[in-house]
Amino acid sequence: RPNSYLELAKEELKLVGFRYAPYDLKRYCETREIYFDALQVSEPDGTTAGIFTEDNMAFKEALLENGVVMDQEQKNFKFIHLEGAHAPFIYGGDMEYVPGGDYRQNMEASIALTAKYIDAIKESGTYDNTAIIVMADHGYNGQGDETDRDVWMRPAPMFLVKGMREQHDTMQISEAPVSYVDLWDAYMRLMDGKQSDAIFDWKEGDTRERRYLRYSFSETDHLVEYIQKGHAQDLDGMELTGREFNR
Repeated sequence: RPNSYLELAKEELKLVGFRYAPYDLKRYCETREIYFDALQVSEPDGTTAGIFTEDNMAFKEALLENGVVMDQEQKNFKFIHLEGAHAPFIYGGDMEYVPGGDYRQNMEASIALTAKYIDAIKESGTYDNTAIIVMADHGYNGQGDETDRDVWMRPAPMFLVKGMREQHDTMQISEAPVSYVDLWDAYMRLMDGKQSDAIFDWKEGDTRERRYLRYSFSETDHLVEYIQKGHAQDLDGMELTGREFNR
């Protein structure tokens, strides 16, 4: 429960408005995680009793203690948002604390944590009847100097998917040129029981132009539009469209 339903409504409206408000009004729709955190009701000892958290270790500990609980008599939906491989890099390959670690260790830890969760789904007896998506909000190619990396680190996020009653002996890899704009249809098809190779209209070998907005962490109110005609990680395939978006 929030300490103010009115303030919660304001933050929710800004969150929705960031997507749906006319462009000139989006400047008034900025919201941040800390604003939602501040709405949590504090306990007498000053804690928030873990109402919600994206902490990797907290998720691991809860998973080990409780496993995955599913109501097998009705449909279930779970959305889990974790810090994943995000900085600071403090996790090792088996999700142990490693102060001063690196990006690769954090990524290995995230994959190991995902594997633990999928194993827990199997142990719950619901794996075959469950559609699973594991994805990142952005990628990290680590190319160039600090300034260049800051601008170009996001084109190729991880995306893993399994449909209901879908089994493979080994991991299947697709080079289909998909985009975030395809995700809505993909989600609906998964819920309709489609397999992972049927949730996107675009297939491996297809040629496609995809829209990409480039910006820097230090200059988020200045976006430059590109069209990507090749692989998402191919920076040479980025072509300027001449459009910019500025606050």
